[in-house]
Amino acid sequence: MSLPTPTAPFFWKDGRAITEDELKEARAMEAKALARGIDFSPVAHPLQGAARVADWSVPPRRA
Repeated sequence: MSLPTPTAPFFWKDGRAITEDELKEARAMEAKALARGIDFSPVAHPLQGAARVADWSVPPRRA
């Protein structure tokens, strides 16, 4: 017996399936973050480097 083929991708958030609108919003936030670009220039202080890491490791806030 084979498994049924899903008709759409399946995404989860907080233990529930997310809606199409939530998925579009998340993709828009990621596109906005990627459009900012990544700064590869040298840092002047170790805390500046830590701030760059934190900037990319913390998810963006919803407006």
